[in-house]
Amino acid sequence: GTGYTVGSPNAATGTITNDDVTIAPTISVRVSPTSVTENGSFNLVYTFTRTGSTSSALSNVNLSIGGTATFNSDYTQTGASSFNTTTGRVNFAAGSATAIVTVDPRGDTTVEPNETAILTLATGTGYTVGSPNAATGTITNDDVSANQNILTLGGLSFNSQNEDRLDIPELSMSDNIPLGLNTVVTDALTSIASFDRDALVNNQDLELTTVGKI
Repeated sequence: GTGYTVGSPNAATGTITNDDVTIAPTISVRVSPTSVTENGSFNLVYTFTRTGSTSSALSNVNLSIGGTATFNSDYTQTGASSFNTTTGRVNFAAGSATAIVTVDPRGDTTVEPNETAILTLATGTGYTVGSPNAATGTITNDDVSANQNILTLGGLSFNSQNEDRLDIPELSMSDNIPLGLNTVVTDALTSIASFDRDALVNNQDLELTTVGKI
């Protein structure tokens, strides 16, 4: 300009320091319902929830896949961005606090134990693992064997091939016990039965209380 000269330093820089802290979201997972039948119409729905701001998308939340059920042979899934027998990933869309993975059991005719599908959150970038960090869904067997023995007494059914039920292959579908012992079940059968074999062979009245086998 006119009437002055530019000295040194001829410029000054001021910095406005950001004082905001970015807090990584915390991710948790739950499943509902917790149990479905393998040939039923209901699925296991795993809901992943994140805390904090939902304005931005969150990608590549890591999962560990476990349980006694096997992906593809025992169930299929929808909702995960990637999924195999051991690992998976889910993504959160911008504006959404939840991400959903649906496990759909594959029906079969094989008598087998109940099986589980366990989805566990694993560590990754841009989030922290919260609680609960794992969810277990159960796929319940609904198949029966052609030679399976079932007893119905007092309104309760006892299945000889289910370890949680009374196992008496000799019994028939009757309110009587056809063992040639003339033993009468006098209890109203309010729970699954346990009993003393000596009570049977001695023609005593039989009270059924807890789980057991002959």
